[in-house]
Amino acid sequence: MKYNFSDKFENSYDLAAFLRYASRLISRSCHHRSCNGLRGRGFIGNHSQGRVLKILKENGSMVQGDLLEIMDVRSSSLSELLSKLESKGLIKKERSETDRRSFIISTTNVADELMDDITSLDMEAAEKIFSCLNDDEKENLHNTLKKIVVSLQDESAYGKNCGHGHGGHGGGRHSGRRHHGCGHGKGKIDA
Repeated sequence: MKYNFSDKFENSYDLAAFLRYASRLISRSCHHRSCNGLRGRGFIGNHSQGRVLKILKENGSMVQGDLLEIMDVRSSSLSELLSKLESKGLIKKERSETDRRSFIISTTNVADELMDDITSLDMEAAEKIFSCLNDDEKENLHNTLKKIVVSLQDESAYGKNCGHGHGGHGGGRHSGRRHHGCGHGKGKIDA
């Protein structure tokens, strides 16, 4: 199904829907290109598994609770993801020495090599995705998206005004319920 969009701006609601649609298409395109490029490597993971590995690769080892907040999913969903990645030999879980109730999650050497390949494939995908824009258009898009992200990260715009505070802690899309549409419901994004 193709998105039916207008040639010009009509209202913010439609603009937000169009941005969500574009984001899904970009994400799908990158994921499909990565999966196709890695078929022979034995990693038949899903988007969420790849996201966990990417977060760990970018941030290094971290406490499972911190990963839970970044992922913004239910605790049980993250546990299932981590179990699958651990069974594939892509992550290690070790008890924290400072808090025996917590686990430290880290990638293995196999995952690090895999993520290097995925990053390379994602970079190729990004070049293809944005090839329809010239450098000035890319710069303008970057600046516009950065402005939106910064605005959403501002505490007065993010979570406080709608009255039910967001920001992760494993709520994951309001624990399975569809959000009422205040525009929130995801963890904080780094600009």
